[in-house]
Amino acid sequence: MSDEFYIGYQAKTPPSLGKWISRVSLSLIAVAAAISVLVIRTQDSFYPSTFEFGIIRSYEGIYSDHPGPSIVVRDENNPDHPTTFLLVNEGKFGFNRTSRAASSALQSGVKILLDGTLIRRDEVRMLEVVAGSLRQAPDTTTDVWIPPTEYVGKRRVTGEIVDSKCFLGVMNPGDKTVHRACARLCIRGGIPPMLHLDSAIEGASYILITGEDGESINEQVLPFVASPVEITGELFRTGDLYELRVAAGSVTLLD
Repeated sequence: MSDEFYIGYQAKTPPSLGKWISRVSLSLIAVAAAISVLVIRTQDSFYPSTFEFGIIRSYEGIYSDHPGPSIVVRDENNPDHPTTFLLVNEGKFGFNRTSRAASSALQSGVKILLDGTLIRRDEVRMLEVVAGSLRQAPDTTTDVWIPPTEYVGKRRVTGEIVDSKCFLGVMNPGDKTVHRACARLCIRGGIPPMLHLDSAIEGASYILITGEDGESINEQVLPFVASPVEITGELFRTGDLYELRVAAGSVTLLD
């Protein structure tokens, strides 16, 4: 039995007790550090998407209504393959909410100019249009064309419905339950809904969701946002963008 006896008001801890406390403290610090490293390494890393916040560029091209409000611009590196940018407004609003209302003459095929901020995830691109920057180009001649819409076939797919603006880069991560409230606000505001596929089809991992005739179905998909779903529909491709046209009742929750 140790002869050492420690009284709390003493200025110094007995040697053997001090050594024991030091060993225990260092062990606990080492265990805490190891757990911290383990937790960090098991977390998913952010996807390398892009939102060029604060960087505004000018774009010139032709407006297209399909498969969503977009601008088709000439790719200087590949003139035979124009690039399509989906269009949204600032904040949680789709392009139709104010931009088109301010330009009633805007229709597919019209040459336009606008300023915007790039949003990008892989090959899917979007522009957040600066308010008031949209105008019809004075020179209507153009060597850019709207890519034709091609029917791919009927597909049954699974994945998660997300709002395209946040998912493509404005928020990271921009999916799953933690993002559900934000995604619903964005989709309700007119942001095109997008399906993040569990398995890629035709090389695409993200596809837009529209109605049977390509119309907006934002309100109809709200109950299914940020949950695993199965959808059956007709798959179309327009340039770099894929679109699944779905009938009412063809979306099923998998929870």
